[in-house]
Amino acid sequence: MIPSQIAVFIGSPIEHESERAVLLELLRLLEESGETATVMVNLNLKGRQLDLVVGTDRLTLVLEAKASTVPLSGTTNGPWIAHTRSGRSRTTGNAYAQALGEKNALCSALRDFLGEVEGYPDAHVVFVPELAEGSQLSFDFKVSYGGIGGLATQLTGRSELRCSADQWRAFALRHGLEQVFDLTCALDPRSLDAQRTLARYVAAFTATYASAAAEYKADRYDVDGELVGLPFLEHLLQEARTDLLIQGPSGCGKSLLSVVLANRLCAKDVIPIIVEGKLFEGQLGLALEREAALLEVPSAKSLLSAVRTLSRPIAIIVDGYNECPSSLRFKLIRALRAASIMYDAAIVVSSQIEIDRPDLLPLRKVTASVPSHDLKVEIASLDATSAELLAPLLQTITSGIEASLIGQMGREVNQVASRSALFDGFVRRRLGANASEGVTLLCCVAELLFERMTFSLSTREVDRILARERLGVEVLQEVLRARLLILRGERLSFVHEMYLNAFTAESIVRHANSDFDALTRALALPRFSELRAFVAGAIEDRELLARLISTTTDAQLLKASMKGECGNDAKWFMIQGLNAVIRKLRSEVETVRFFIAPDQLWKIGVEPSSCIAWTEHERAMLSALPAALALDQYSRELLDIFRLLDQTLDGERARLRGEAIEKGFKQLRTSLFAVAYVFGQGDLGISLVMSVLHSGGLERFSQLAELQANLRYIWLNAATPGQIYFALALSRETYKLERDILKMAVDQTLPLFEIERWKYLPYHVQLDLMHFVHFLPRDDIALREKLSKALESLLPTLDPVLAGTAVEALSGLGAMDDEISEHEAHVRLQVAEVLSSPGAEGAAEIAWEIYSGQFDHPFDSAYINVVDDLPNEQRLTLMRLACMGASEYSFFVGSLMDKLAGEGDALAVPVISRWARLPDPTTPVRQNAVEIYISALMALGKLQSDLPVESCPMGLGSREDAMSACGMIYYWLQRRTCEAGETEPPVVAALEALSVDPSRAIGVLCEISQSIIGHDPRGTLLITAFPARMVMLARAALQQGGPIEGYFSGPHFFGRSDAERFAISMIGSYGGAEDLPLLRTFVDQVELSGSALKALAAIETRASFAAQG
Repeated sequence: MIPSQIAVFIGSPIEHESERAVLLELLRLLEESGETATVMVNLNLKGRQLDLVVGTDRLTLVLEAKASTVPLSGTTNGPWIAHTRSGRSRTTGNAYAQALGEKNALCSALRDFLGEVEGYPDAHVVFVPELAEGSQLSFDFKVSYGGIGGLATQLTGRSELRCSADQWRAFALRHGLEQVFDLTCALDPRSLDAQRTLARYVAAFTATYASAAAEYKADRYDVDGELVGLPFLEHLLQEARTDLLIQGPSGCGKSLLSVVLANRLCAKDVIPIIVEGKLFEGQLGLALEREAALLEVPSAKSLLSAVRTLSRPIAIIVDGYNECPSSLRFKLIRALRAASIMYDAAIVVSSQIEIDRPDLLPLRKVTASVPSHDLKVEIASLDATSAELLAPLLQTITSGIEASLIGQMGREVNQVASRSALFDGFVRRRLGANASEGVTLLCCVAELLFERMTFSLSTREVDRILARERLGVEVLQEVLRARLLILRGERLSFVHEMYLNAFTAESIVRHANSDFDALTRALALPRFSELRAFVAGAIEDRELLARLISTTTDAQLLKASMKGECGNDAKWFMIQGLNAVIRKLRSEVETVRFFIAPDQLWKIGVEPSSCIAWTEHERAMLSALPAALALDQYSRELLDIFRLLDQTLDGERARLRGEAIEKGFKQLRTSLFAVAYVFGQGDLGISLVMSVLHSGGLERFSQLAELQANLRYIWLNAATPGQIYFALALSRETYKLERDILKMAVDQTLPLFEIERWKYLPYHVQLDLMHFVHFLPRDDIALREKLSKALESLLPTLDPVLAGTAVEALSGLGAMDDEISEHEAHVRLQVAEVLSSPGAEGAAEIAWEIYSGQFDHPFDSAYINVVDDLPNEQRLTLMRLACMGASEYSFFVGSLMDKLAGEGDALAVPVISRWARLPDPTTPVRQNAVEIYISALMALGKLQSDLPVESCPMGLGSREDAMSACGMIYYWLQRRTCEAGETEPPVVAALEALSVDPSRAIGVLCEISQSIIGHDPRGTLLITAFPARMVMLARAALQQGGPIEGYFSGPHFFGRSDAERFAISMIGSYGGAEDLPLLRTFVDQVELSGSALKALAAIETRASFAAQG
């Protein structure tokens, strides 16, 4: 009901949520004040519609209500501009002019009704809920503006024009307004329906997702190299209007973070809609319908209609983009882009992989990592005593789900020794009296799943297991009740792959029954390669476990053992093995000898008799050493080994110096270091260790507290070249170093840039030092100055590679601004000269240098500025010349042709055509050659140009025909739509040509996909355009057996098994149930097992959801 001291008159019901919100707040404020007032809603005066008029004894106020969801800019004159999330702008009405006109219309109407009146009413524009962040408006004294929160202040004012309550009532009736006594009569039924729809949706959303969000524990996330918390992500979504990609490995909490963000947005009046990637079937509308139906809304259409009616912002959250069928991912991205533009929707995507076409849907990457120790403790809800007691176990787990298991098991988990035992203990606790029978059932199900290489069993198969094992149906019912197995339709599967792995491992151990040969035969099967840590953790027989750890050649199993994932016994055996390996390393570096060998790499060889013969098991142990380093073990031993090796290298350099001088060999110091530390993996154990470290072997552990403590000791004691090289290898991600460690590292490295010390450093140490300073934080002014001075003094002595890196570092430090400005002026002169005489000798080559300088020059910003400042026609002229002047198969030629075609530059056809010829089969730059060939054909197709006869010749041979056929299809797919292109005679002929030799066709398609790298969909365009035909080729190629050859002869463009994996992946993405038998033939082939398992899972997942309807 409306308070008695307030009279409300309406001309028509309210239609817009902004007006409704202002009316409700206005009535609330007036009721609180107790003041007598008249409120008029939606009245038409002098050809103007006024949203709201408030009249009291001291105030006449015209209110214009405006929904505010996007930033606005404008002044008192002309239209305003609305800036949408997608980056586009649109014109919108001038609310100032509207309110001013309404104010004057009311004054004129009152004058007509009352005769002469004094002054004018006040006018105020109310933005609901607030004026959007980033708006820039200019008003004057005639009209004010603000958010709905400032309405109370407006009601305290006094206006010149005032009327009594009786006068206001008579005025309202005179103009045909109707007094209402129930507020709902003032509100448009559509608004009411919309409000009710959203209320139901929000209530159901909260009931569904709030409990999961409540489990969230504060974490830190990597955004552009900085660690940030949840509030910053909210800021990015709302204030910065930035869409997000939450990326990370399985179990790191991506889905939970997405749900938490959705709940936070919901609390701020944003309507979140969650879409599961695995359920996307090609149309976003269907996915939205499914979610709407689950959350008590009649349809997605009614939900979106309510959102629009009430001017509410929305957010679309896609959970598990990587689980979306690969054939539909591009469609999903296009649908999200359309939704972002149509509804100005915020977009959040969680995924283990990058998205397709990030150019269509720019997302800021948020990297979620494996939970830290403190976060695991928090997830498990452990007190300090329990956390300390369980620290070894917490160290072994890598996901939030495992931490949650520990928390659920409470004190009982104290006895758990491994990840495998953790799952076993948790399941036994859940099953209670049925634990033994339940575990037996789970082992039998897991065993059969892996035996048949499937991911679900029919209820009939499970019944047979129950009968064979003499288990009652109540065991199955208890397992289902505990949600260890889940029933979808008529098929059962494990609730999570980790449970499948754990109980498959238990099944393997049970069948082996302490028989080492039987155990190793099982573990040798590639299908079980990911389960070996689980199997080791399930072994209770210490003798059997010791034998396994002391003989395995699986470095991943040894790393897992070192980290404690396989239990305390496995870790103990691992440490004993590493102790022995460390002793052998020490012995080797003391006795190794070298000789000058002009025919070998770096002209240095290792005396075979001075090396230790490392077994394959020992080499695997050496590869596992980084896992121990990350846990603060063996750093002191390795530092001492590096000291001894550097002493040995000094002695060898002295011994070989005379011979080197005699043979004119000048790089003895660098060559000895390179062979000992960098390229000696085949001979020296220490070189293998450094190779693993230098290739990022510590990346996964880079935030562990143990490693940070380790680095403090290493940097404090690093003195010799090898020790410095070791410290730099552990510090490649400088932004993750704690501040005191970073300062220590800088203090140690800066003196090395002095010329007298620099020239005695091996080249590979110099390279790593340059890399280190290039990526140092730039926020320390004193450090920037020190680095700039050191690099500037060193610059004249450096070779081109090091000089380029040094210049880039100096540019980043701001120390080259003057030089860059001078170079930019020089480039402008070059451009002017080239454009004035484009036909002059060498002009095309100079144009190419200018164009490529934007991407591959220390002063790239100078080139970018110059090219960007050119008028469009001049820029196109320069680009055409560059395309003409590029040397054969240069980098960036493909992207240059893309840009020319994108601009619709028909004048570029002749220069593009020079690249539209089959790649030279003998070229050493094969990836560039293929990428340029395909780019040229696509550019010609996009420009609707006829194809030169020599571009796609047929009849030259199997490999040429396959590449020509692919090129022809690429061309027509750009010249016509996909559907139209399929019917073109040249395309039909090309598809037939590919089917003549399916193996060769798949080899060429694989080469194309690997040439067009990154997330460019061109790499797989033929596959997405003709999935059924491509799957037929892949199926035939795999059935033929033997190696799959591509376009190039000689050493493979790709790895021997890359093409087979490519074909398997294609079938996994687009194949069907009929392909499962073929895929299962590859699960025990070492190089193909992983791809086959993923393909099997993808097909079965699609089939499972299709069966559910």
